[in-house]
Amino acid sequence: MANILIPYSGGINSTYALWNWLSNTAHNITAVYSTETWLESKFSNASEKELSQKTAADAIASWLKSNVRDFEYSTTSWPVSYSEDMQPIREGFERRMDVGIISPRYRGYRQLLDTGSYDGIVVGISLENTATDNHDRLRTEIEVDGVAVYLAGTGNFSEMQKGSDFDYDTVAKTLKGRFEQYEALPDAVCSLFVDPGTGDRYSLPVLYSDVRKQRTDLTGAELDAIFEEAGQYGRWRSAADPETYTYRGAWSAKGMELLGEGG
Repeated sequence: MANILIPYSGGINSTYALWNWLSNTAHNITAVYSTETWLESKFSNASEKELSQKTAADAIASWLKSNVRDFEYSTTSWPVSYSEDMQPIREGFERRMDVGIISPRYRGYRQLLDTGSYDGIVVGISLENTATDNHDRLRTEIEVDGVAVYLAGTGNFSEMQKGSDFDYDTVAKTLKGRFEQYEALPDAVCSLFVDPGTGDRYSLPVLYSDVRKQRTDLTGAELDAIFEEAGQYGRWRSAADPETYTYRGAWSAKGMELLGEGG
């Protein structure tokens, strides 16, 4: 049996990874939740969100321990501070995003790998989650000799290639998204996620949540495919215009359309 590290946030992607590896492998699993204190300097409500997320993560971990199987679970804080780092959304693209929000996680992952004894790490990269467009530029932090890298969204425990052998465009076409992952999880686990609230159509978590609740005529995989095309990621990455593409593409307009609120 291998020793597998799963950085765990209590969100859908990392929860799916943790549940999947506990349910369908016999490996020794270690899940580590880390507080992201650097976000407090970027977002005014970061502390409140952190507390809610930690509460949910602890509750989900407890449920999985009791109802699936035991595993190691601990909490840490990444020893890094936030520094704005505006880079192109994708290589060669005009619009930029703050990679400084995401890169501390990868440095934290590396610290865990350097101080622990792991055979593999499962990163919560799925079809469309926040770090997806940046995984390719940050993955060198966790490409350690002797440590296999897995992505949560593959769902099938396939080890990722490293270095120049890794082709993200190819991998992105195979990933599951948040709606399909949510659908696969036990109802008891889903009930423990942080509720993003309702009504704010300019909030991505709220919009996704409302779409999932209201469009029960569509499967999780079907919803993922709809947003995948509108967002021009996954199988549609090559359709994105380098001069005009904004993060996740037309996610807001597509969500409003699905809710029957489009203009």
